[in-house]
Amino acid sequence: MIRIQTKASSLEATTKRIVLRTAADGTCRIALRKGTKELSLNAPGGCNAHFAVINGKEVSRFRIDKSKTRVRSIENEFGAGKRIVVTSVDTESLKTDVHRTVTYELYEDRPSVVLVRSYYYVLDEKAMLRVDKIVDGRMLLDSRRAGGDKAHAFWSTQTSAETREHFLMQITEGFYKKNFSGFLESAEGPGRDPKYRGGTSPGYGGGLPVIYLWNKQMGVAIGHVEPETVLCSLPVRAQKNGRVEIAFEHEPRHVLTNRSPLSSPRLMIGAFEGDYYQPYVEYSSLLAAQGLTMPKGTPEGFEPSWCSYGYAADFTRDDVRNVLPVLKEMGIRWVVLDDRWFDNDGDWMPRKDYFPGDSLKAFVKELHDEGFKVMLWLIPGVYTGFFDDKKWLAEHPDAVIELQKHPWVKHSRIAKKHPEWKVLDRTGDVENAKRGTQYTCGSLPEVLDYHREYIRRFFEDYDVDGLKMDAIYTAPPCYNPEHQHKDPTDSIKGLDEIMRVIYEEATRIKPGAVLMVCPCGTPPTHTIMQYQNQAVTADPSHPWAHRSYHKLMSAMIGDGAAIFADHIEQISAHDDFASQIALGSVPGTRFHPDGRDVERESGYGIYYMAPFDAERVKLYKKWMGLFRKHKIHEGQYVNCYDIQHDTPESHLVARGEKRYFSFFHDERSKRAKPIHFAGTVEFRCLEKGRTYRLLDYVNNVELGTVTGPTARMKVEFDDNLLVVATPIKPRKRK
Repeated sequence: MIRIQTKASSLEATTKRIVLRTAADGTCRIALRKGTKELSLNAPGGCNAHFAVINGKEVSRFRIDKSKTRVRSIENEFGAGKRIVVTSVDTESLKTDVHRTVTYELYEDRPSVVLVRSYYYVLDEKAMLRVDKIVDGRMLLDSRRAGGDKAHAFWSTQTSAETREHFLMQITEGFYKKNFSGFLESAEGPGRDPKYRGGTSPGYGGGLPVIYLWNKQMGVAIGHVEPETVLCSLPVRAQKNGRVEIAFEHEPRHVLTNRSPLSSPRLMIGAFEGDYYQPYVEYSSLLAAQGLTMPKGTPEGFEPSWCSYGYAADFTRDDVRNVLPVLKEMGIRWVVLDDRWFDNDGDWMPRKDYFPGDSLKAFVKELHDEGFKVMLWLIPGVYTGFFDDKKWLAEHPDAVIELQKHPWVKHSRIAKKHPEWKVLDRTGDVENAKRGTQYTCGSLPEVLDYHREYIRRFFEDYDVDGLKMDAIYTAPPCYNPEHQHKDPTDSIKGLDEIMRVIYEEATRIKPGAVLMVCPCGTPPTHTIMQYQNQAVTADPSHPWAHRSYHKLMSAMIGDGAAIFADHIEQISAHDDFASQIALGSVPGTRFHPDGRDVERESGYGIYYMAPFDAERVKLYKKWMGLFRKHKIHEGQYVNCYDIQHDTPESHLVARGEKRYFSFFHDERSKRAKPIHFAGTVEFRCLEKGRTYRLLDYVNNVELGTVTGPTARMKVEFDDNLLVVATPIKPRKRK
């Protein structure tokens, strides 16, 4: 039941889970209902929630016209609910009066969120006003209002796709992050991995346009829910007094006239209990209601894989053949022919020195005959041939690591044939991706046709079974005059179109094709997630990074998500299969049969490969066996724990009547070391009154019995403890 109360200077809307309050002073506050109590993180005083910057001036002195406030029932793609319309006018900031309408929508079946949209217009027929920026949902948060020890005591999701930083960040004194959703020329703010030296490496960007700040009691989410690309920012700033400012900002490049009003993107503001899982479940559900859905995994997408990148960029057919016996012994059924089976980026033709003539096609058949599925690596949407490496490295010195890893950048044949496809910046120069390739503009039909053509070659001629599409973030705006864009962001939407063509063509030819998209080191972009059926935790540098990414992907995709855990060798400790398998990820490896780290030998490797001997084969076989025996990936992730505030870190997956609990206690660093834990763990979300037998299924040790819904047990372990809870008596059928 949604209740609306209008007062002299404020408005209050209440659902089962939240209370929204707006006031005449422009503030917007949201509280979480917990039983008969309310919790709020809004700081005293607050700030103006909705305003615009027009002709370089802040337009924020809006006065509400109470006679025009309206409340009505609605029913649309989001469900049944109430819409509140608040109309106001600013007669002071500019010579021209600026009118604004803000709508707040609350839905019966979405009690934790409110959808917000602002609408600006003028009545003056002579007015021409440049709208520089729209700010919506601006709030000041103070963690002390809901139990925090300091005003800035929050953990947060910062899900713009910036250079090699982990999306979970603790808010510290002076914290600032812009969270820009567009193409990034360089990285800013905290969180970069200094070992990767990605600070000025361009080509990143995109991400999920929703952020969430929370403490142990509650959290607040904000972001846009449009099912398309919107260039925006979600700035998070810790002020000198410790309070944290959050907002949604959009630069629309719009001229406001009496015939050209402006509507902002639809915004989600929500209050939740616990960590980020439920906010992103809600966000994904709002996208799905508008037609943007995340594909589930195919049966083949839940099979472990081995990747040829253990040999780095130079591998032969014999190199792959040499690992097949041990892959069979381990039960690994996918072989990924990684970077660089091809000659040139963009041409995507077999390199003649390793795959002459039709040998790639023959080799795929050979692997099929041996019982393996085959995946090819590529980066869609780029080609090579317009690169000034000296100029680029002078502007982006940290990009040198990518050029060291990929020194074969040459002039591709397709670039020579179609130089007009390239994306240009405002100055008319080419836009480079992070490894020295150039972007092709996917808004051009002929570019889409070219991608469709080589996908047919891959799946019909070579007969491959899947694609590993790497380094996919976003695309830069295009100012190439030959393309005659209505808007420079056409090229960003064009990358979505490229991914759509690839997904549709590949699954048309092979309905079971596995299509992985890897935004290396960053969160994925929501508009691209609809064109993959295998997510990936994207180069996690340590176990916690993998586990937290898995939880994010599980929230976004839901039950049936195929989430690839990436190569075990690049996660610190190099044998942390527990983090991969316990949450339901699909394990993967890129081991070199001699235990070599070819990248590190070349002087620029960032991972360490443990010696691959008989003991490691035994270790891999053990975990692959546990993966197949328990099939945790077929279960459903159950959000019963806060990944940050519950100690030890805890997770739960339900598969049938069994409950798979996992507890972790390790360092959150690249060289994470196990930490001994001695204390109490909680087994939550068990069926009330039902008794379960607990088994440490890794070491096959009985731990006793517990009775639901919640049970506590004293335990000791190093690094992790994985437990399956099995009901002693099966549930009686009705």
